[in-house]
Amino acid sequence: MGGTISCWSKVGEGTEFTVKMSYSLASDEQISVHSHRSETFEDQVLYGKNILVVEDNNINAEVIIELLNTKGMHSEWARDGQEAVEIFEARGEYHFQAILMDLMMPVKDGVEAAKEIRSLPMKDAEDIPIIALTADATEEARERINTAGMNYFVSKPIDHEQLFTFLSYEFMK
Repeated sequence: MGGTISCWSKVGEGTEFTVKMSYSLASDEQISVHSHRSETFEDQVLYGKNILVVEDNNINAEVIIELLNTKGMHSEWARDGQEAVEIFEARGEYHFQAILMDLMMPVKDGVEAAKEIRSLPMKDAEDIPIIALTADATEEARERINTAGMNYFVSKPIDHEQLFTFLSYEFMK
C-alpha cells in the first residue's frame, strides 16, 4: 500500500508503533468510527496476575488493591507479616506472581515476613518478586530491605507508575 511501519521501544516506558499509509476518504455516509481504549503492552503483561498485598492500614490496602484492579490484576490482602506468610504458604507454589509488602506492621514486620517467605521450602519462594512499600526512605531502611531479599522499594505515597514498571519488568523476565 506504499506505507511504512516503525517501532520505538524503551524498557519501563513502553512501545510505540507508527503506521503510515495513503488512503482516500469515503463519503460521510460510508464512514463509521469505532473508538476504544487500546491496551498498552504493560496492561497486557500485568493483566490477570495474582498479587499478595501485605498492609496493616485498611485505607492504604484499599487504595493499593484498587490500583491493581485498574490493570486487571487480582489481589489477596494480608493484614500483617505473619498472615502474609500463612497465606503465601497455604495457596501453594506459583499462586502469587508478586508480593507488595509494607515494612512496619504489627505481629511480624515486612522484613521478617520477607525473610521467612524466602526461606520456605517452596519452588517460587526464592524468586517471587517482593516489593517493599514504606514511607521510610532512609539508607538504613534500604539496607534492611536488601538484607531481607526484597527486590524493589516503592516509597509511600505510592507512585503507581513506578510500581507498575517494577511489576512489568519482573513479569517479563
